[in-house]
Amino acid sequence: TGVQTCALPISSQTYNFLDLNNELFFVFLGTDFLTLKNIVLNETNGNNLIEYGVLLINALPNDGCNFNTLQGITVNLNRTNINSTGIKQSTQFVTLLNDSGLNTNNTYKDLIIKNCYYGIDLLASSGFPDSSNSVTSSACTTYNYIGDVSSDDIGNGIYPTYGISATFQRKLKINNCVIRNITSTGESSNVNAIVVKHPSTATYSTGNIEIYNNKIQSIGNKNSSVNSTALVTGINVNVTQNNSSVARIYNNTISDLQNATAYSSSDCFVVAILAQSDSNALGSTHYYENNSVSLNVNNTSISNTCFEIGYHNSSVFIVRNNSFANFTGSQSGNAKHFCWVTTGQFSYGSAGSVSDYNNLYIHNYNNGFTGTGKLGDRVTLADWRNLIGGPGPDDNSVANNPNYVNAVSDLHAGSTFMNGSGTTPSAWITTDADCNARSTPNDIGAFNINTCGGKPTAGTASANPSTVCYNKSVALSLVNNSAGNGITRSEEH
Repeated sequence: TGVQTCALPISSQTYNFLDLNNELFFVFLGTDFLTLKNIVLNETNGNNLIEYGVLLINALPNDGCNFNTLQGITVNLNRTNINSTGIKQSTQFVTLLNDSGLNTNNTYKDLIIKNCYYGIDLLASSGFPDSSNSVTSSACTTYNYIGDVSSDDIGNGIYPTYGISATFQRKLKINNCVIRNITSTGESSNVNAIVVKHPSTATYSTGNIEIYNNKIQSIGNKNSSVNSTALVTGINVNVTQNNSSVARIYNNTISDLQNATAYSSSDCFVVAILAQSDSNALGSTHYYENNSVSLNVNNTSISNTCFEIGYHNSSVFIVRNNSFANFTGSQSGNAKHFCWVTTGQFSYGSAGSVSDYNNLYIHNYNNGFTGTGKLGDRVTLADWRNLIGGPGPDDNSVANNPNYVNAVSDLHAGSTFMNGSGTTPSAWITTDADCNARSTPNDIGAFNINTCGGKPTAGTASANPSTVCYNKSVALSLVNNSAGNGITRSEEH
């Protein structure tokens, strides 16, 4: 019980693993059913030796780590060590022979990871993908924090970096994470808040990949070289070629993504949500619902987008109830900003794909476009609707300023045009990002919208008894009137 602080004297104690000189605080070596709880791990003397806060690995080719829980762990290392990782789970130290060596059913929750080069790394092998691991929380209103409040807390060196990287993971869950202040200074060094990767030719089922209720803010690359092709993403998800491979991405907020590159290209180097960018995943299904995005990229010499599909004809894409708002300023030449990008000529997914009931808002139309496809840019929402010649995409969508409370730090929307303008989400979406129940009429974005539009209805008032006498009580009633947050009534006697 309580919190135990472990500040080891690194100068006098070094922890080596398997003679690989990987210094660490804790290692789970083929460990099962163990809970590590309420521990603070600080590297305090600046010797820059610790590479892992906690490391989970298989002990033998047939002995992995299973059903372990890490809860309430704080990891504070030294990000100048380019190998420093808050938590790493891996099967790549020992070659596997079969599935018995996998790391599965491990739970990471209520974490604080700061001052590391990398956040959380879940790594398996392409031949033996892990299963059923989760980065989650003990309650809907509790969060993991990856990155401290100060800028450039995670990474801030020349190599690529990330908040959470999940490679070859099946049945994965990532939710209730605040991922912030992650940067790289390297030329062509990608920065991902959340990235999920699978082999380009894999046909195994990933099952459900669930990423929801995450808050992503202040992610970027600071290298301004004309040769830098660094990509900055908020959520980057790939699944496999299997009918049972499903991505469920919902109730996430993404804001303040930046990239300083001076590389001239029409390709987007800032993408808030990137779907199936690595490979064809024929037969799979992606759901992107009730996410809120706010982009205002300071570097107006590069292209950026709120949402992009890499392989447009590989999967079924369901894109609905999202608020994609791009506030980037005036651009020219190859540099453009978008809400929606597809690589297709006349399509945005395999048969059965849907994009509708979204808010697609472009604040500045100087090289700002609602969407784009292989045959050219679509300026307005009406232009975008003609992508495939109808019906869709986005026949029931709107294009209005979401009026976020703060376009960088608080994406609660105040737009009356998004209030009740959505459609019924998938059955697994029962609450919003604040853990409030979803209800009809359905709102657009990550949060329920408590605002009203238009003229309220006064309704009909009545008194009982209808004759009012001095010193006698009377009951007043009001029916058929507008009701809701922000609506009050008053009585005069």
